[in-house]
Amino acid sequence: MIKKLLTISAIALSTAAVAQTGKIVTSTTQYGFIDVTAAAKANSTPTTVLVSPFSGTSTSIGLNTAGSDTATPGCSPKAGYVVGSNCYDDKEKAQYFPASSYSNAVSNASITGAVVYLYRNAALNYGVSSSTNNPMTALNIYAGTSNTAAPGALMGSKSESVSTIVAAAGTSTAAFTYTFMFTTPISVTAGFYASVVTPTTAGDTMVVYAQSGTLAAVNNAWEKWSDDSWNGMNPAWGSTFKANLAIFPIISGSVSTVGMTKATGLNKNVSVLPNPTNGDVFVNLALTEAANVSINVTNTLGQVIEAREIKNAQFENVSIDLSKFDNGIYFVTVSNGKDKMVKRIVLNK
Repeated sequence: MIKKLLTISAIALSTAAVAQTGKIVTSTTQYGFIDVTAAAKANSTPTTVLVSPFSGTSTSIGLNTAGSDTATPGCSPKAGYVVGSNCYDDKEKAQYFPASSYSNAVSNASITGAVVYLYRNAALNYGVSSSTNNPMTALNIYAGTSNTAAPGALMGSKSESVSTIVAAAGTSTAAFTYTFMFTTPISVTAGFYASVVTPTTAGDTMVVYAQSGTLAAVNNAWEKWSDDSWNGMNPAWGSTFKANLAIFPIISGSVSTVGMTKATGLNKNVSVLPNPTNGDVFVNLALTEAANVSINVTNTLGQVIEAREIKNAQFENVSIDLSKFDNGIYFVTVSNGKDKMVKRIVLNK
């Protein structure tokens, strides 16, 4: 029996095609998720925050597969992924972030990296995959003016081999995270795009999770085609298709007081997701400096049912399996010895 990290539920979408490209969206798979915008509130100097890519009230992400396109060579019967490698040889998938997504939390902002949610089924070798070609992928940061204008000048890039990311995924059978960290922080004062490079050689793939279709209120996603042109994913995949890629930039800077709602302690640097969960919980850490961190999960009686200790933690994604426990309410407590935060989660298998 293969253990799934998150509960899968199929959602049917109306098929949408674009005459110019023949691109078709046929299906999606959803996973529970939470919007971590609240985690991007700060009350210390300096500070580090995670920035949410989501739009609207939906808190779900999933995978979209490309529909069979018999008019395009290599696109039938399987065409690959909408937000990932596909038969159209799309080169990059990019997400727009306006200045307002981080300016209420930090000033003198710099992008130090990004947490990206990727798909990998190790048992079937689906999703992120590397052949003997051992290609490179990358996280690119481009200047951006709005979600209706294409990415501008390249501001910085972090390359990584796909094989390294495959190794990091381990035995994952669904979602996992990979954190790209820039050698030199990228200073930002305006909007920007964060983009993942998708390999185009046979057997080499990168697949990014996204809030998509009817789940996204606004389309903030673009893609670079094989001819190096940038095109919005709406209307590239249909006039009703919208997407927001599950890329969470890590931004450091000084505290901002403009329109800020303060959070205390670790609340600004830790997110716990998904909530509710069917068993697996991710605790994302984006700390201003390395520290020894304890993570405890307690039930409503105050009994500790799971405990983790992470030495010299700073940018970490810790997976905790609660599937062996009964449905109900649990509490995740994160402490660095100085500050403590508690998140309430609901287990519903």
